[in-house]
Amino acid sequence: METETQTVSQPLADILERISDGFVAFDAQMNYTYVNARGGELLGRRPADLIGKNYWQEYPEAQGTSFANAYTRALETQTPITLDDYYAPWDRWFENRIYPSPEGLSVFFTDVTERKRAEQMVQRDGQILRLFVEHSPAAIAMFDREMRYIVASYRFCTDYELGEQDIVGRSHYEVFPEIPERWKDIHRRCLAGATEHAEEDPFPRKDGRQDWVRWEICPWYETEGEIGGIILFSEVITERKQARQEIHMLNTRLQVLISAIQELAAARDMEAVMAAVRTHARQLTDSDGVAFVLREDDQCYYADEDAIAPLWKGQRFPMTACISGWVMLNRQPAVIEDIYEDPRVPIDAYRPTFVKSLVVAPIRTHQPLGAIGNYWAQQHKPTDTEVQLVQTLADAAARAMENVRLLEELEQRVAKRTAQLEAINRELETFTYSVSHDLKAPLRGIDGYSRLLLTDYADKLDDEGRTFLHTIRQAAVQMNQLIEDLLDYSRLERRSLKRGPVNLPALVEALLRECAGEIRAGNVTVAANVGCADITTDPDGLALILRNLLDNALKFSRNVAAPAIEIGGRETGTSCILWVRDNGIGFDMKFHDRIFEIFQRLHRAEEYPGTGIGLTIVNKAVSRLGGRVWAESAPGQGATFYVELPQRSGANPF
Repeated sequence: METETQTVSQPLADILERISDGFVAFDAQMNYTYVNARGGELLGRRPADLIGKNYWQEYPEAQGTSFANAYTRALETQTPITLDDYYAPWDRWFENRIYPSPEGLSVFFTDVTERKRAEQMVQRDGQILRLFVEHSPAAIAMFDREMRYIVASYRFCTDYELGEQDIVGRSHYEVFPEIPERWKDIHRRCLAGATEHAEEDPFPRKDGRQDWVRWEICPWYETEGEIGGIILFSEVITERKQARQEIHMLNTRLQVLISAIQELAAARDMEAVMAAVRTHARQLTDSDGVAFVLREDDQCYYADEDAIAPLWKGQRFPMTACISGWVMLNRQPAVIEDIYEDPRVPIDAYRPTFVKSLVVAPIRTHQPLGAIGNYWAQQHKPTDTEVQLVQTLADAAARAMENVRLLEELEQRVAKRTAQLEAINRELETFTYSVSHDLKAPLRGIDGYSRLLLTDYADKLDDEGRTFLHTIRQAAVQMNQLIEDLLDYSRLERRSLKRGPVNLPALVEALLRECAGEIRAGNVTVAANVGCADITTDPDGLALILRNLLDNALKFSRNVAAPAIEIGGRETGTSCILWVRDNGIGFDMKFHDRIFEIFQRLHRAEEYPGTGIGLTIVNKAVSRLGGRVWAESAPGQGATFYVELPQRSGANPF
């Protein structure tokens, strides 16, 4: 210890050994005279090994360093020096406080490498942060507590039209003096610790324009945890907002266009076509007027209009003297922003009107039928979208006009055909009357005279004569029945339907009463269980159907041992199914469709008399009621005839 402290008093040595800095003392020749323990640690040597040694000899690599130069200068100038620098031989940073005296130097030093590296890290991070902010694709600005700019991104400067201004250090309110108090209140709340944001906010410009911004503001904190200022993240969304508005407006206009096209598709006359255009055309372009122009040879006829003030409705102009004519002659739209600057515009015709700008589109580009014009009271540059919308409406109007023309032609053809059918019906009625009168009159004579022969002259005829006479009478009766059936069939098509509620059980009961004699005579068992209580249909038509099916069942089951007939019905939810089932002779299903055709018979008339018209009448009557009829059968196993009718008989659901 005496060696280490030979030039330092003991009290002082005690102090130097307790300090956290390294300490060395040199004489005037730079020989070590004292090294404290901390100094030895920092130098990597035992203090006793350095006492008396020369600095330059012990550390020759120090020659030329900032530290060696500082020692020399301090000795020469006798001026204290503080040095904070990098010592390359050891790759360390040291802070030296050098105090000279005529006897030598006293040096306090400490290793500040970690601090320096931390400062470098902070500095590097700061540079990275600055680069990140400045080159960020977002608009970012960082402020201190006084709302002075610390850093701002290039995007921020671009979005807010700051140009090449150097705003760092300047107040935000100096850069943007037009900022309203509302924004300043937001800044104050965020400086107090709040985080605020808005998805859509107006931002006024110096020139009076208003932009829209999306923003978020939050505080940033010092290392001590105190708020150092705020960071503003923002984005000018004016174009995006305008695009959304344009999309919304376009969607609205497309809905208008769809509605117009639907009305045009349903139009049945020119008045409906013009009404559809008149109702929707202005909404498509937010215009102040619309005109519907028709081509009449070499003239334009302004057939209809809808405008804030009268235009030219009811007037005619030569094709060569108006814009509508130019459009039809050139088969393309006319788009005019300023009517007074376009030589195609007949100024004298337009000067009394409100029109300043217009779009006129041809109704059909091939051989135009007319034109649709849209007009604005203020000068307006029609967009491509507006032109396309007007042209699309004009194309739809062209198709509607063609449909109207075709419909008129069709109606004329229908009217002509209807007149022909009415004439045919009148002829048919005349024929029916003739059949009823002219054919039945001779039959009445045959029937009457044959009856007289049987009554008055039967005893004068032999058996063969009487047989011939009975055959004549039976043929007359059958012929009369055939005529009656034909008349019934012809009347069926002409008879008007009178729909109303029908109680099915009551109807079936009435039909059974009508046939009671035949049922008793044939000893037929009849079971009636109609599950459908009521149906809305034509009662006479339904009665005709069931009567013919019941007659058919009685006829073809009379030759079985125990004839039985079932009349039933059930509901399906939207319809009612009725059936008439018998246990008669039945038929082969391959003849199913044939039995519903007129005059078609599967059995000889001698076996089962009839005219072959009954089931044809059933089929026709069911069809007129909007239903369907079918049968199920097998030879010798009876037959079931089904009739399905809608619960509310109207349009045919089948």
